Amino acid sequence: MLGLKSQIELSMLTRFAMVFFIMSLALIVLMFSSTEQKGLCRTQAELAARQIASSINQVLTSPAEDERKLIPLVAALNVGEQDMARYTVNITKRYDSKTLVIGVAAQSKECVAFQSVGYGNITEDNVKFVPSHNPPGMSEDEDPHLIKESFGANVFKTLQLTPSTPSDRTSYLVVLKCRDKSRFRGENFLYLQNCNYVFPGSTSVNPNSCLNLNNNDVKTKCGYGS
Repeated sequence: MLGLKSQIELSMLTRFAMVFFIMSLALIVLMFSSTEQKGLCRTQAELAARQIASSINQVLTSPAEDERKLIPLVAALNVGEQDMARYTVNITKRYDSKTLVIGVAAQSKECVAFQSVGYGNITEDNVKFVPSHNPPGMSEDEDPHLIKESFGANVFKTLQLTPSTPSDRTSYLVVLKCRDKSRFRGENFLYLQNCNYVFPGSTSVNPNSCLNLNNNDVKTKCGYGS
């Protein structure tokens, strides 16, 4: 009888040990999976930031006086979990270092990447952030895509792109460079625009409706004068 009781107790201990082992193994696998996914998310964010910075640099270094480039933005990063797939892009004008800092951040705080590109001989005032389509009566200061970021005592202008927001999806980043032709060695200008859906619920955007060389402000600053 005593031997049978001992066998039952040993059997129960063995089962508890097996359950504990399986749960511990599952937890370890889950931890590794989460770490791997975070790493994948950061890699995707770094790739997106690098591609945007490279495209901006291509426009800046182009030998052409006037250049326009459309940079398409995917709706989500190529990762599984939703809080890592949905992301925003912030392009900050750092006048202290004459650079544009491109930040790609997922909803998960652990998935962020940055790249920077210098804007060279273009003055700060000539680097312009352009909203896509302001509603009637909305000023530039009220536009939700034109924000300010603080670093220490400095405040910098930032253009925010929202490719993962269905009601306000940024389809393209428009980068446009031009030069004032009304005088010899005229000033250079750089425009960046959030090219998004015109109306809530829209499912497509015509890139030709976004900033181009026929824009009035562009023609005024980079035309041949009267």
